[in-house]
Amino acid sequence: MELKRRDSIEQAKQYMLLATELLKENELACDPNNYAVAYEIVKGNNSTLASTYDKFKKTGRKIDNYCLEQWSQEFMSAEIPSENNLLSGLDKVLVELKKHVSGAGGSVEGYLQKLDTSMSMLNKTDDGISPNKVIKSVVKATHQVKTEQVQLKSQLDASQSEAQLLRQELNKLQREAVTDALTGLANRRGLEQYLQSLDDGSQLSLMVLDIDHFKGFNDTFGHLIGDVVLAKVADQVNKCRPKGSTAVRFGGEEFILITTNEDVDALQNLAETVRTKVESMKLINGKTKQRLPTITVSLGIAVQQKGEVFEQLLSRADNALYQAKDAGRNRVQLAV
Repeated sequence: MELKRRDSIEQAKQYMLLATELLKENELACDPNNYAVAYEIVKGNNSTLASTYDKFKKTGRKIDNYCLEQWSQEFMSAEIPSENNLLSGLDKVLVELKKHVSGAGGSVEGYLQKLDTSMSMLNKTDDGISPNKVIKSVVKATHQVKTEQVQLKSQLDASQSEAQLLRQELNKLQREAVTDALTGLANRRGLEQYLQSLDDGSQLSLMVLDIDHFKGFNDTFGHLIGDVVLAKVADQVNKCRPKGSTAVRFGGEEFILITTNEDVDALQNLAETVRTKVESMKLINGKTKQRLPTITVSLGIAVQQKGEVFEQLLSRADNALYQAKDAGRNRVQLAV
């Protein structure tokens, strides 16, 4: 077994200072998960994490707890029952099926040989061979094959059930890998998958929205109610999204909706629909039965320009979002 090389005391001290400074710059708590991801970022050995962090920095945005949580799961988590494990399980089921079918083939072949022999014996009954004896032999062989075929059917049914369960588990893992657990929307990996699935000629339309004053709401009512609000807002976004588009939880309280080939007017109408739907939500504190404050969102929208990559489109929409917030929040702002 290969031993994992550990950092020296001096190296660890240096990475600790850089990691805590990174968290401080982004106004994040130095909790175990945040610190572990920040430590890996400044250390630089995890190339995929480092590349993702560099791309995110270029957007000019601050990382948040949700970012670090996603990166921890995507780039640092220990292996769980994975796609490879399940595919290995399916391979085993197929091997067992092959064994069962091969065995059945042998028993049928033996039966046919026995039948041929018996037919030959019946043709030679003049040689003193009793027909009853031949018939009993055929009946016995028939019962044996029937028993083996019943066993084969049972084995095939069991193998088929096992294979179906493995496929279901594989599909579940694949869905979970691209889905945000709290809101049911796509996560960052799901966003990448969606972008990769698009035709090169598709023109993207992007809506970025952020829940107004959400930090203060969380501080007042607690994270459990905050999570309910996140899920409710996500539900409104998901209900409004056009066919063929995708909605993503992109940050702690930030969501994006991506669609294709929507003109500016259609995108503005869509964003305004989302804004009004969220504002009209009536939420009740389940514990106190009191009505919660009205939830509003600010939105930035942008249509992809010729030669513009997704990161540039996102940056423009994000700038429009901050303009909407600076202008008083609860409004839609079109990117320039």
